[in-house]
Amino acid sequence: MFEPFIGISPFRYRDLFARDRKRKTDEGTFKPWIEDGPEPIVKYTVATYVTNEAAVVGLLSETVQAKKKEGVLELK
Repeated sequence: MFEPFIGISPFRYRDLFARDRKRKTDEGTFKPWIEDGPEPIVKYTVATYVTNEAAVVGLLSETVQAKKKEGVLELK
């Protein structure tokens, strides 16, 4: 049985707790922590392995069914 890691990896730890933007404006005045409203610090743009696996299994299932209908594949 495969169980995913749940927690914060060292790579992501810095992303969560580091502040990448400047603390002062070009004029030297303090920038407020929240400028235009709260936003998540970390943006998830990559699908999780579960999403990827579900997509691959779905594609495999469609391909198997199509090959079965064509008579190219026989399942026992």
